[in-house]
Amino acid sequence: MAQPTDRTVTVAFARGLVFGAASLGVPVDTLLRTAGFDETTLADEDARLTGGTGSRLFAALVDITGDASIALRLAQVVNPIQDHVLSYIFRASPTYGAGLRSLLRYERLIQDVLHSTLEVEGAVARLSYTSDLDVTPAAMEFPFAAKLRWITQEFGLALRPTRVTFRHAAPANLAPYEATFGPKIEWDSERNSLEFESSWLDHPLHTSDATLMRILEPLAQQALESLPKLHAPKDGEKSTMVRDLRFVLKDLIRDGEVSVSQAARILRVSSRTLQRRLQECDTSFASVLDDLRRDLALAYLGESTLNVAQISYLVGFSDQSAFHRAFTRWVGDTPCRWRTGQRTSAEQSHA
Repeated sequence: MAQPTDRTVTVAFARGLVFGAASLGVPVDTLLRTAGFDETTLADEDARLTGGTGSRLFAALVDITGDASIALRLAQVVNPIQDHVLSYIFRASPTYGAGLRSLLRYERLIQDVLHSTLEVEGAVARLSYTSDLDVTPAAMEFPFAAKLRWITQEFGLALRPTRVTFRHAAPANLAPYEATFGPKIEWDSERNSLEFESSWLDHPLHTSDATLMRILEPLAQQALESLPKLHAPKDGEKSTMVRDLRFVLKDLIRDGEVSVSQAARILRVSSRTLQRRLQECDTSFASVLDDLRRDLALAYLGESTLNVAQISYLVGFSDQSAFHRAFTRWVGDTPCRWRTGQRTSAEQSHA
């Protein structure tokens, strides 16, 4: 698969990694030389570097230290958003969930190599990262460990993983990973994700400041809109566009503001461009939304104890009868009968 060339990280982010590594005893000149940089590369904090920069730094750190878990140690001393507007936006948010969603929404101000999504399915919340680039295991582990450390130490309410999954293979020494993420880690998985109790999202932040938030969010949005538009790799453009739209729609469904214009604004394209690109993918906005609602409904019905009225609301239907009609169109049965059938089949398979 072709690698996109427009993914970037900020120099400030790279400098944080380099000087964080120095605090762990890694000589700066050795790290830069091994990663293929010189000191002038990190001179302008307002500049951005090619997307492979982070992976090259993490790969160099693993080579120099021989420690596959170096990203976990680095996460203890590096805060990627220290003194950044994202830090203040999180602090000003009304709840931990609102803060985390804002952090993910504007994360491109720091880097756009990794793409994040936050899903809530009943009692389980799942933070996931994907990338269009080939990133090293350490580069993928770092954002999970960094968020755990920063949120817990700065705000006091521990974010405790109930399950963590990584697509890469297990390292030889699991102890540092279990110390960071807990014992429930799955390797060679289908996704890179961190699951936790969704109730954590609803806890209020004692630093909340609605007045400050009204000032900061427009600034973050303006900064986001000033960044160059991202382009998917040619041979992955279709799947990437639909995938990115699904990620956006999950948030919009939850917030009850689903529209082409809203999705286009977040994706930083015009409504007409979004619709044209979806047509090129042999689909449409309505079809992607319909497919997502179906997938969410099936997941909620199969994996949660939520009642049908709650699920109807969570997948974006204000009218429960409309949800019943849509679900019958999707699977040829009512939600209650489908759920009963699934549970009966599961019980028989375990008998």
